[in-house]
Amino acid sequence: MAINMLCMNSDCKYYWEDMCTRNVNEEKIVISPHGCCETFEEGISEWYEKSEGCNAEEL
Repeated sequence: MAINMLCMNSDCKYYWEDMCTRNVNEEKIVISPHGCCETFEEGISEWYEKSEGCNAEEL
């Protein structure tokens, strides 16, 4: 079971609404001894594309 991992790096393709989508999907995340995320990949999360045009009444 994944727990919510706070993320503040909006330049990462796994960032979505202050959390890591890799963590939500229970995928491996590597944190360096210095506290840096080594799983970082520059980009925009596909979750934002999926949420565009989402109608709350459809949920």
